[in-house]
Amino acid sequence: MEISVRIRYVRMFRNYSLESMAFELNMSIEGYRKMENRSGRVAFDKLKAISGILGIPWKDLLDVSIPIQSLIPQEELEKILSSSMKPPKAKKQPR
Repeated sequence: MEISVRIRYVRMFRNYSLESMAFELNMSIEGYRKMENRSGRVAFDKLKAISGILGIPWKDLLDVSIPIQSLIPQEELEKILSSSMKPPKAKKQPR
């Protein structure tokens, strides 16, 4: 799995938007989007900054032998899964 795909997966799992990542990295949204969509081309300084924002060691983002699911802490994964299992709130019907 390409580094950019791993970054995107973790970013989305941690509920960071493209806009917030771009802001944190002092980049344009389009610039960040292009970096995330390129096949594995992420500058090392950006990789270190991204790993800091996402709270994951940069080496773990690069190490393809580490399953992407293990980059998400188990407690966080369980919290996300349990909240997604709740039934949606019923909408009030107009009278």
